[in-house]
Amino acid sequence: MKKLLLSLFASLVLISNYSNAEITSFDERFTLLCEIEDSTGFNWSNGNWYQANFKAGQKYIIKKQDDEKSEDADDYDYAKVKNMFCSYGQEAESDNASYITRDGCYMIKEFGEESTAFNSKLCRERWSKDSQGSLKLDKVDCSVWGNPEVRFKPNGLIHVHNLGSLESSPKGVIDNGVTIIPPDYKDSMYIAFGRCSTI
Repeated sequence: MKKLLLSLFASLVLISNYSNAEITSFDERFTLLCEIEDSTGFNWSNGNWYQANFKAGQKYIIKKQDDEKSEDADDYDYAKVKNMFCSYGQEAESDNASYITRDGCYMIKEFGEESTAFNSKLCRERWSKDSQGSLKLDKVDCSVWGNPEVRFKPNGLIHVHNLGSLESSPKGVIDNGVTIIPPDYKDSMYIAFGRCSTI
């Protein structure tokens, strides 16, 4: 019952709070509620991929987090890091006449799921600049550090995809005689889209 009420609340918030509010500052911390509208893909079975449709309706919470210092920095202090996975693989900011790309730290999780360290992702933001130098966050690409890969536009579309392994004959994983991943198993490949709104 609690999950049903949370789901109803999330849907109402998404519908009633959809806005065109723009994110205009690197320092702005925001939260998005995103709902998947449709999803399709492939399931792996007996050595081959088979087309499948997946249920829609999943909801994600995405929160912009404070920036983390790079693990390569001289004054990096592991004890002070809140979002560990945002410290690895950082790239330099790129600034030109029309846009800026920079790293951002985001927490991405399914609605109602407990948050863990694995929900934090290092993402690449693209900020457009107008003739006066004012900024607007155009899109965020969270394809760094693992699956599923997520791309979204605040108050716009979200794309989620998992392209899966290229292994043609998965052997599985056995640890101390216990099967962790069975032979001939792969996660499904899928692509999904939906919409996000600030809450």
